[in-house]
Amino acid sequence: MVLRGWYSETQWSPGKSDFHGRTGGKHDGLDLYAPVGTPIYASIDGTITYQEDPTGYGHRIFLEGNYKGQKYFLMYCHLSEYVTGEVKAGDPIGKTGQTGNANGQAAKMAHLHFEVRKAKMSKPSFSPLTEIPELGRAVNINPNQTTQTGT
Repeated sequence: MVLRGWYSETQWSPGKSDFHGRTGGKHDGLDLYAPVGTPIYASIDGTITYQEDPTGYGHRIFLEGNYKGQKYFLMYCHLSEYVTGEVKAGDPIGKTGQTGNANGQAAKMAHLHFEVRKAKMSKPSFSPLTEIPELGRAVNINPNQTTQTGT
């Protein structure tokens, strides 16, 4: 997994894809580069529910489950396909898309918006890369500009 770098046809800014990486700290998750149609998988065992947000996150799902004794709500956004119900870690749960405010973005800007929350409808107050050390080791925060082409 790598942070998305392209924010327009000409602006390369991977730092904006990180938690609180935008002006005023307004980004509450991670934007992970993923061409439309990329399969996504459950990170933990749990239950998936769906909640649409047409003008923001688009088609989004929440995966409610436990990680090391703590309850979390993992939010996957801008999806083109998704499942609901009980899942196990590693199960396919959907595919990336361009719904919500990602609609119509250039292919090289395609991404999965991912958040880790401690309550379903509250904004996260922590970075998922530090809260879940395995995630921090799995995400490349310094992506290669030439590999994010959208093809």
